[in-house]
Amino acid sequence: MWRRASAKAYALDRQIVNNAANQDAGYALGVGTSQTPTIHVSGGKVIGNGNTAILGRNSTIYVSGGEITSHQTVNSDYGAIDISSSGSVTVSGGTITANGTFSRAITGVSGSVINISGTAEIRSGSSANLFGNITPTITGNYLWSTSPDGGNPQNSGRGQIPGAVVGSPWTTVRWLKVIRTVTFDALGGTPVDELFILDIDTITAPTAPTKTDSIFAGWYKDETLTEPWDFDVDVVTANMTLYAKWTVAHTVTFNTNGGNAVDNIIAADGDTITAPTPPTKTGEYLIGWYKDEALTVQWDFDVDVVRGDVTLYAKWMNAVLWNNNAGSSTSSIPSRV
Repeated sequence: MWRRASAKAYALDRQIVNNAANQDAGYALGVGTSQTPTIHVSGGKVIGNGNTAILGRNSTIYVSGGEITSHQTVNSDYGAIDISSSGSVTVSGGTITANGTFSRAITGVSGSVINISGTAEIRSGSSANLFGNITPTITGNYLWSTSPDGGNPQNSGRGQIPGAVVGSPWTTVRWLKVIRTVTFDALGGTPVDELFILDIDTITAPTAPTKTDSIFAGWYKDETLTEPWDFDVDVVTANMTLYAKWTVAHTVTFNTNGGNAVDNIIAADGDTITAPTPPTKTGEYLIGWYKDEALTVQWDFDVDVVRGDVTLYAKWMNAVLWNNNAGSSTSSIPSRV
């Protein structure tokens, strides 16, 4: 639906379709040669099934949303949007797609102005470049490709597209899409490199940072660490920062009381721990691990949690005595842990 905002300003938020079968049968939206309107496309669709979607000529066109699509298949001089020497197109959102083999996304002539920024996504036909011989002004970070489906990307996925001159690189560029920057604030941990990702996509979790006396507990969307980021579900829709959550780390030390050494365990505050591989001691059988040197209070690995640095002590029984009582129901013979 077109809404007349002033004598020379129009806004589109519905759908306009031209189903003509060839390029000579009109446009979805056409502007006369003597007209200089301002056109705002913020939603909806403009579709040229046999020709250009918007013949703008000397119009000033702003695209902030919606879809502009041309299926013109014959002439490479036609684009999804066509402008003349005094025309301009500023794209900050939405999609502009030229599906025809030879159709460009935006076609202009000397003097035409094309500005790209925001979240714009632009595709040309498989045998046509995006902008003809017009060098656009690009603001922001974009990934560009020689394939309209985004294959064969031509930059590293980071930073602004290199400054272009006529014919280079725009003679081969057929796909343009914004990329986002994800910054990781390790909050005192080791640095984590930022990621560059296509808009509206998931990301892979980076290698976890480390921090002295702390255990990494995941990435969060907010500085208050209340909303965890789900790497399998959440998608990036803007430049953003994720924040590391840390828990206090405690050291669990094992005193084997004459047995072979057992490595320390680093545990988060409030966590249970897994029993280590049992140590050995000549002539002795390990009964279990105890909280006190007097070996009176046994540690229960299924129940007890770590609340600070702690030492556990090995309790042993003479192996002969243990073997002599194997299978005994005598309550004085403890079970091994």
